Order: sequence, then structure tokens, then C-alpha cells
Amino acid sequence: MKEKKFLEFVKELAPLEQNKSKKIAIFISLFKKYDGASVVAKRQAEELLKNGYEVFIYTFETNMSLHDRVKIKVIRPSLRKLYGRIYRGLFFLDIPRLIDLVRELRDFSLIIVHHGNMAILGFIAKKLYGVKVIFWNHHIDDNVSLLHKIYEAMNWKIIRKFDYVVSVSQFSRDQLKLRTGIESIVIYNEIDERFREGLSGDAVRKKYGLGDEPLLLFVGRLVRHKNIHLLIEIFKLIKEEIPNARLLIVGRRNDEEYFRMLREMADESIIFEENVPDDELPLYYAACDVYVTCSTLEGFNLPLAEAQACGKPVVAFDIGPHREMVKKGYVVEPYDKLSFKEKVIELLKERSRDKNE
Repeated sequence: MKEKKFLEFVKELAPLEQNKSKKIAIFISLFKKYDGASVVAKRQAEELLKNGYEVFIYTFETNMSLHDRVKIKVIRPSLRKLYGRIYRGLFFLDIPRLIDLVRELRDFSLIIVHHGNMAILGFIAKKLYGVKVIFWNHHIDDNVSLLHKIYEAMNWKIIRKFDYVVSVSQFSRDQLKLRTGIESIVIYNEIDERFREGLSGDAVRKKYGLGDEPLLLFVGRLVRHKNIHLLIEIFKLIKEEIPNARLLIVGRRNDEEYFRMLREMADESIIFEENVPDDELPLYYAACDVYVTCSTLEGFNLPLAEAQACGKPVVAFDIGPHREMVKKGYVVEPYDKLSFKEKVIELLKERSRDKNE
């Protein structure tokens, strides 16, 4: 099958005919802000709703807000953090809850599964009711324990029986084929039309007292594989040549110990912001001069695409799908701090010249 857009692909599988169900379920383990898969699922839900479908999101935990016509169903509310993690992994053993949930899926036309631990639901609904099921493959993490790999292998056996598997990049498709032998089609994550050139970032600059200072931006979860500590180290090298540069880090902390380390590394030229409403995020891209990321594990990397859609140059490590994605800016060898610094400084100087012309 040739590459398609999300909506045309869905309409082929679940056409909006009068005698067909318009119900579509989206399964995602955690439906959280600043999580890439969650943002993709949210935008899928919004697009489906806008085009006449009834949308239901099934998740274990959420802090997302959506149109009230999108029904969010929390599978087991009020679970403590550690117990919640264990429950998500062993969800397939909760037979009574599985039976209840599968019954709800009787008259759905399509299920989109974003995380493997929820694949069992889609598999049973397909077997019992003939519901079409897609698995949305974001990426495969190699840096996991042997036990986790065995658990994943069980999920892939189930996913292999789905109608389609979709990968979000050529890289993710190739990795999936290499690791599991499963073929998939590529549907790139689509960037919301809110992310576009010509927006003003003046309000964001005013909020943080930035004036016209050179500004670098990072958006994403504050987790170790995003290498924000390395980004801070590189930023300090940049400041040796551009002393008035600033770095704005937008994203929620997932690891308190890691966040404390980042705060200890930072000085007053580095700003941490956890709470940016989704509708204001495009203005943050508009405010920056260069978007930067030192992440070493991505299946697509939405912020990288969003920044470029807003007309901003980017610098990123040459990993995963970044070579496919970076059209405006540079990719450098992973962990090469000097090359990263040099490319950022080059772009900042270009931006400065453009502003002064």
C-alpha cells in the first residue's frame, strides 16, 4: 500500500456509510501532555470527530483535555503510581475488566491501538465481532530489560494478527521489520495547522523578560533519553561565544531525581516551564530563534516537525528518523557537543543578520 494520510486511510477501513457504525476507539496506555504518542492520539481523535466519527479514548491515566464529545474512559481510575505501572503491565490478567471492556466494543467499526499492553483488547474484539484493528507503531525501545523484551514479544504475536500496522516514519518501519519481522505502512504524523510561519512570539518573550536576546527552545518530557543535561552542557559552550543567549525548556518532569540534577546544572539564563496550554505552544516556537534537541530515542519527534512548520531552524542528533525529518537546519553526530555548538551558533548568527537587514 502506498503512503497515505491518516484520514483517508481511516475512511477506507471505516467508511461513513449510513448502515455502518461511526464509532472508533483509540487505545493508549497513558494519555498525557508532552508525550508524543498522546499528542498523536489527541490529534487523531480531533480529526475523526471533525469528520463525523464518534470517538472513544480508552486509557489507564490521563491529564489531557479534549472536546467534550470525545469520550475518555479511564480503565482503572485512582491507582497509586507503582501499582498503576504493575497493573498496566499485567492488564491482560484482569479477566473481569477485559470482558466488560470487550463488550463495549461490540458495535465499533475501528480500533486504533497505540501501546502494546492494550493489544489484547483489540485482538479479542476483532475475533468476536470482526472489528478492524490497527496498531500505531511509534518506535521500539532497545534499552529495556530481557523481561520487558519477552513481554513485548508476546504483544507482537498478538499485533501480527491485526488488520494493519502503521509506522510513523521509515526508520520506525525498518526497525519494526528488523526486530519482529512485521511489515508496516508509513503514515507520517501530521502537523496541526496551528503550527505555521508568521506567528508572533512577542507575548512569550515578554512573559519571560527576554527582549531580543537569542533564544533556544526545547519541548518535550524531561526524561533521561532526551539528554537535556547534555543540551545544558552544550548551551554553556554556546554562551562562551554568545553570552546573552537564553534556553527555554518546556515540558513536564517525569523523574524527580533527574529534574533536580537539571536544576542544579542550570543558571539564570535557563528557563524551565512545565505548564504551557496546547493552544499557546505555537507561540513558543514563534518566540525562539533555533529549536534544539539532544534526544537519542525517537520514532518521529513531533516538536522537531512543529518547529520547522513555524519556520524555525533546528539542530538535532543524527538518530532514528531525524535525517528524514530535518529539512531546515542540521543533524550532527550523536554526543558531538562541539559540532552541535558550532551549528547552533551558525544559525543564531544567521538569524541575527536577518533581523538586522
